[in-house]
Amino acid sequence: GNAALRGGGLHMHESDITVGGFSFQGNSATEGAGAFLQNTDGVLQFPVFAEDVATDSGGALLVDGGTPTLEGVTITGTEAAYGGALTVRNATVTLDGGAISYCISGADGGALRLEMAGEVDADAVSFDSNTARGHGGVASVVEGSTLTMTDCTSTLALSQGGLGGGISCLAATVRLYGTDLTESRIMTSGFTQGSGSGLYASG
Repeated sequence: GNAALRGGGLHMHESDITVGGFSFQGNSATEGAGAFLQNTDGVLQFPVFAEDVATDSGGALLVDGGTPTLEGVTITGTEAAYGGALTVRNATVTLDGGAISYCISGADGGALRLEMAGEVDADAVSFDSNTARGHGGVASVVEGSTLTMTDCTSTLALSQGGLGGGISCLAATVRLYGTDLTESRIMTSGFTQGSGSGLYASG
């Protein structure tokens, strides 16, 4: 794999191109181990990210500004402190289908981390076996961010921090339409406890 400060596999800056059919595996970076998208309105078609590791945010991708679209994305086994699969800041990201599984965050957002008014519109995305060692096994949504999930599924999400086995929403907005959060759990110190096994919302 490749290594970089931002975007171990790909760095898109102020671009609106469409790229597809690529895969990134075993990349590392501080932010966006697989890809770092900055102020881009581009489209990624059927990208595959596997076993990428970010020491800070965005195990597979970090999006900072812009309105990119990910079509049919596959993300598996990626890791970061925040956003085991994807971190979104001050951007609007569309996830059109795909699967995100076995991703891990050392802190919050096992799969997704939305911060700094970031927005994600996920349609028909499946989430499976994602884990946050902090809050939000599927997603951590904070700082005025908005997560909309339509016809999505999640199974076996785990929070080890105590808030939101599935989704943790703090001073932010979460909208769920036709979405199933199944077997979301909170486990701290080896015991099932905490608040909001499916969804925790405050503020």
